[in-house]
Amino acid sequence: MSEKQFINYYRCPNDGQEWVDVWSCCCNDRCPKCGMKDIEPYKSQDVIHTTPRKV
Repeated sequence: MSEKQFINYYRCPNDGQEWVDVWSCCCNDRCPKCGMKDIEPYKSQDVIHTTPRKV
């Protein structure tokens, strides 16, 4: 069984940059545009892994 993952949605309060990242937890991230640290995700969703059906 694979490790649980989350899709985290971020928005920088400094410059408004938005981005999405997949992590194994709901952790803070750094803005890819201005470098501001410790930005909390404003939304997180569980990643749902599926296995392709064999035909």
